[in-house]
Amino acid sequence: MSVCLNLAEGNNRNGLKDRKKFFNIALTSHREVQALIEMEELSELTKLADIGVQLYLLHQNCPL
Repeated sequence: MSVCLNLAEGNNRNGLKDRKKFFNIALTSHREVQALIEMEELSELTKLADIGVQLYLLHQNCPL
């Protein structure tokens, strides 16, 4: 849920630096979820890796 909320908040920010900050928080939250999935061996949820790629690209392509 943190990933979605940070994406929504970042998307509503006017400043690019502030927007990128929230996209980075969303990416970090996603990595935390990935770690939990691996620890719990929830292989059916590993499709979330595709979302991680999109979050990374969003963060990298957001200009400052």
